[in-house]
Amino acid sequence: MKILHITPGYLPPNCSGSISYARILSKWLAQSHEVVVFCSEHNVYAPNFLLSMEEEQGIKIYRINMAGIQEAFSVSAVDEALKEVLETEHPDIVHIDHLHELSLGIPIVIKQAGIPQIATLHDFWYMCPKGQFIQHNFHPNHVYRLCDGQDNYKCAATCYRSQMTSVPGFMQTQLSYWTKWVGARMEAARKAMDCLDLLVAPSAHLRERYIQDFTVPAEKIRHLPFTCTKQTYNLLRTNQDFRPFTFGFLCTMLPGEGAHFLLEAFGQLTAKAQLIIFGEPHGNGLSVLRSLAEACPLPVHFYPDYKPYAIRESVFEKVDCVVVPSLWMDNSPLSIYEAQACGIPVITANAGGMAELVHNRENGLLFEHRNAYSLAEQMAFAIENPEEMERMGQRGYLNDPQGRVPSLEQHGTTLLHWYEELIQQPHAFA
Repeated sequence: MKILHITPGYLPPNCSGSISYARILSKWLAQSHEVVVFCSEHNVYAPNFLLSMEEEQGIKIYRINMAGIQEAFSVSAVDEALKEVLETEHPDIVHIDHLHELSLGIPIVIKQAGIPQIATLHDFWYMCPKGQFIQHNFHPNHVYRLCDGQDNYKCAATCYRSQMTSVPGFMQTQLSYWTKWVGARMEAARKAMDCLDLLVAPSAHLRERYIQDFTVPAEKIRHLPFTCTKQTYNLLRTNQDFRPFTFGFLCTMLPGEGAHFLLEAFGQLTAKAQLIIFGEPHGNGLSVLRSLAEACPLPVHFYPDYKPYAIRESVFEKVDCVVVPSLWMDNSPLSIYEAQACGIPVITANAGGMAELVHNRENGLLFEHRNAYSLAEQMAFAIENPEEMERMGQRGYLNDPQGRVPSLEQHGTTLLHWYEELIQQPHAFA
């Protein structure tokens, strides 16, 4: 079988959840099938939309340069590049991981080529132009507040207001333009969704949201939890008896992932503990987070150069607990799977797909979503009860009696069965 995998990026430096997942899955599939990757890159020294190809461990990787391309949802140059790849490679099936930084025209191109296609849903991106249903900061009393549903004008007035000039007399014209822009984007998203043959939702919460809020037929969307590189890891825990209780945070550090919120909660603690923040903040995020960290009475350390492809050694051998404090209704964070595979307990919110993976006092702790005081309380409990936290960490993944996360083989084999179904009956689920 020849599989084309479409993802916004591929190499380890692009370590967001969807990209890490695409890389892990592609490498596993390539052990027994031919795999081709189509992804974006951001090379500011190369022409926009330049299509290049290289090979890594038997996988052909086509990259289209999207440097400087922002707020473009349907990009004809990307669609044309994909047509070229399809004509060259002739895949049997296409697996789309995300179309962010690519083009919503991609599913239409694939459908026109008569190739079956499947898409993994990582967030609300088809339903929400920003992907997370949290609003940007133009309300004076609500920073990144939850959005109660997509509306073209509301999207323009909140999330796209940063694109507008403050020159007097132009605001209404700009609001009108961005309202129409969002409407066109949402129409393109629905057309793309209609072209997809089968959808994969890693959490039951995400599946229900697409069925209820985006009217996706229930038979077209299946629930399949994520996986990670290994079901279990043997950790070499060094200096554990000599260091304070250590919390870890690892993420892309976009504002919706809640690093600043975690620091607010951590700043309320007084018992002996420390926090390690793994990853590279976006924009001026690092200076802001460092400023917040300096205000904390307990030590906060930053590890911007950790290796996501060596996560056991670079992260989990250094921490006693992982905190996932997402401000949005996070789908199914890969960091939770990785922590559970390592026997590390997780503190996360009682919302979205996060609460499907962690049950309070069973394999971790839950706090009230977006409540920093509630998070601080659970972190204080963890510091005071290290043996109980270790017991919860050993419980691991809830849906397995031995606590083992779904193996890559189990996950990939299920997808291969679905690929074969689609190849034999391309529109069976549409």
